[in-house]
Amino acid sequence: MGGCANVIYVLPGSHVLGWRYDSYGTAGNGKLLLRAEAGRIYQLNASPLGEVNGKLTGMAQTMPMAPGSKLTYRNVNPGYVPSGAKLDDIVPYGAN
Repeated sequence: MGGCANVIYVLPGSHVLGWRYDSYGTAGNGKLLLRAEAGRIYQLNASPLGEVNGKLTGMAQTMPMAPGSKLTYRNVNPGYVPSGAKLDDIVPYGAN
């Protein structure tokens, strides 16, 4: 798992998200359209696919999590859980 995770809060509606992926010598960036619904949590996944015609390619997508899902440390960064917290504890709003 990567060491950097970000959480953003958006109002319902359409948003263009800029993203950057950098892991183990591969990198990429782009923009994704997110049509956010009230009360939903979305996960952004980006991964390299390999080389095509001499250029590195990859893919990124937003995926809605199940209705009623809570944002936990497992979702955000399983490699970092603050002292005293558990992997499946809900991340408090405004946590560092």
